[in-house]
Amino acid sequence: LSAILITLLTFTQPCSFISDRRLLFSFSNRSLALAPPYTLILTLAYLTTLHALSVVNAYIIALFKTLLTHPYSFISPEAPLKRGREQELELPRKAPKILGAASISGTKIFETTAVVDHPKPSNQQLQLPYGIPSFYSFRTREGMIFADKTIYIEHLERYQEDFRYTFLRPRRFGKSAFLNMLCAYYDIHTADHFNDLFGPLYIGKHPTPWHNQHLVLKFDLSSISVSGPIAETKASFLDEINDMLKRFVVKYKNELGNPQIDQVINAHNAAASLKNTFDLAGSRHHTLFVGVDEYDAPANNSVFTGDTTGIPDAIKKVSQIEQYFKESFFAPLKEGCGGLGGRNAIISKYFLTGVTPAFRAGISPLAEAIIVSDERELHGICGFTENEVKTIVQHYLRMDEQGADGIIHTMRKLYNGYYFASSDYDESDPQPPLLYNPHLVFHYVRKYDSNGIVAKPQESIAVHSTHVLKSISDIGEFSVDDLLELMMSGSVESKINTEFGFADLLSIRKDRSITLSLLIYLGVLTRGPKGNLRIPNEVMKTEVLERIHNYLRDQDAIRPLLGPAFDSLVRGNINDFVKLLEAFFKTRALRSFFSANEAMLQSIVKLILDKPSYRVPELRLVIDGNKGKGEGRYGFADVFIPGTTTISGGRTFAELLELKYLTLEGLFKGAANNWSHHPTYSDMEDLEKRLSGEDEDKILERNYMHWSKDLGRPETKTVSSILEGGVKQLRMYMETVAKGQTKRWNDSGVLDSRIKVGEGSDYLQGHVVMGIGKSRFIVRSTQLTQTSKAYNRIVQF
Repeated sequence: LSAILITLLTFTQPCSFISDRRLLFSFSNRSLALAPPYTLILTLAYLTTLHALSVVNAYIIALFKTLLTHPYSFISPEAPLKRGREQELELPRKAPKILGAASISGTKIFETTAVVDHPKPSNQQLQLPYGIPSFYSFRTREGMIFADKTIYIEHLERYQEDFRYTFLRPRRFGKSAFLNMLCAYYDIHTADHFNDLFGPLYIGKHPTPWHNQHLVLKFDLSSISVSGPIAETKASFLDEINDMLKRFVVKYKNELGNPQIDQVINAHNAAASLKNTFDLAGSRHHTLFVGVDEYDAPANNSVFTGDTTGIPDAIKKVSQIEQYFKESFFAPLKEGCGGLGGRNAIISKYFLTGVTPAFRAGISPLAEAIIVSDERELHGICGFTENEVKTIVQHYLRMDEQGADGIIHTMRKLYNGYYFASSDYDESDPQPPLLYNPHLVFHYVRKYDSNGIVAKPQESIAVHSTHVLKSISDIGEFSVDDLLELMMSGSVESKINTEFGFADLLSIRKDRSITLSLLIYLGVLTRGPKGNLRIPNEVMKTEVLERIHNYLRDQDAIRPLLGPAFDSLVRGNINDFVKLLEAFFKTRALRSFFSANEAMLQSIVKLILDKPSYRVPELRLVIDGNKGKGEGRYGFADVFIPGTTTISGGRTFAELLELKYLTLEGLFKGAANNWSHHPTYSDMEDLEKRLSGEDEDKILERNYMHWSKDLGRPETKTVSSILEGGVKQLRMYMETVAKGQTKRWNDSGVLDSRIKVGEGSDYLQGHVVMGIGKSRFIVRSTQLTQTSKAYNRIVQF
């Protein structure tokens, strides 16, 4: 009987295929490699004649399973069987072993390790979960570094045990990883491994009563295709939802009473499939944890891709998507939730992740899943604090605090600065702490470890925000001019809309509040200390600058000066650059300068430099390597433009800019010698007119009053003394830059990973640029100095 069965199985395969293949399958933890089919037949026939039917039939069962589940599990006869690790990769694998985990330096950052008591030896390779949102991967890959976010499970259940929440964060912020961790925590199938998975973590030591109590159903809506007509989107939706439901039924077949798939899944109706699944789980007295990852991805991918002129048509399509998803997906989910805590609630817990609240407006069932993204206690669910970033950098790169200091400084500028809680905070000590984008942190650390040069990730985190910024018009209620004001002032006041629909996005160019709110959710803006909105970091500032640069290139008063100003500057002539500054200032209203400061002038310089990738803002220097932090160890040059190699093979000059700005209010108070005397608009206008006609010597003699943090009171200085202080500071910076890159803690020199200093003979020059009010600039330049170094920009962003 066995011989007949195996003969039928074998020769139903194409002859050209089986003639040069061997079968490979596993049984009872052993591998059996069989030669061509006739050998298999003879062997089985021989065993049959010896009446070893029990053994043979076991092999037949194994073969049936292999052929049915892996019909192409064959290897070439000319390739010898590989042994050891390579051979194991060809065989069906067991589930990976869950390993131990050890806290790194007592922080919330952990390393997965086979040795439970301590992290692995430093000579073995560590791993970062870059692009890996799987919680199981965190716990099964030795050397994996991850953050323990399990304390937030306790917070979620504290609000409401049978919760229905929506959690919003910008792209690539770790939402999927957190959702996958929730799935592992609530899954009844992980009960036997709970201590292995969660034991070392916070929630393993403080478990809630709900761990391992639910069947887990997770959806990922980012996999639904929206590129074609609405009919294709509906078909993709149906396939994806039914596929996820099939996996659920197969995974929990024992708990669900071994149902037939076709009795649960309706091939033509996802809503019916969902209802059948919920009814089945309810009939077996089970409750569900349902997670929906990227709930708004279909709408976002429709609106924020393609040409910005197509936004109105895309929003029409979104309205169709909203209606279909409402009826076929979210309405059945709401029905599954029943009454909160009620007997009919098959879905006990419901957690959605996304980027914006816009998809909720057109889908009323989503209103039940309340948005908790701005809750202070949940601020750290996604993202890393600076202390966590320090721990990751030091451990992964095997550096001490001193060695990692320069890297942390660069990453702080690039990635830090996000604040999502609705409460205000102290700028000097934000609580909860400001957050880094974790995806970019992992990218930076991995690239730095491999080659010391960090470039922009291939997949931009700002793909949606770039689209929105491009759609902002040059004129209107909200225009590029508003972005300019934001860059100049550093922040902007605006109400944050927590509920708006995609139809409202048609008002991007008209409605200020809608536009700024959307930029908040996309991560271009974040909350400031007093509730104002600000740009969080250099990565996002680069996105905004690109839109403004495009705008400036279209301005008749600015465009002709952009290229010559930069080209002249790197050849030692700053006059054209000052003319460009003057031309730009004339385009701004006087009120724009009422709250101006040096940070504003720095932002303007960044705006008008025609080649922003060449400049290095706030170059970090070690002024005195023998001093500690806070004792005068560090200095920061406002703008550094390293040399570049020209077409002819020569080098442009390396330029240092030290920027100073004196406000009209400070000059007014200095003239009155009265800090409490506040000028009116008319006073400021009159002073500006007088300044525009004064000669430089007279301006230098004027008094200027400002608030001194060191003295804790107002301080009066002459304009001349402030300028001389700037020149002295510039010369100190130039001497430090000329020393090259620091190599040891006690060295003085450049400590900034954005600059690579090598051997060469670059010329170095510095300029103090002092802006006064709206129309005056005073410049002091140093002589050209030849160095023994070559300074090159490492383009990171």
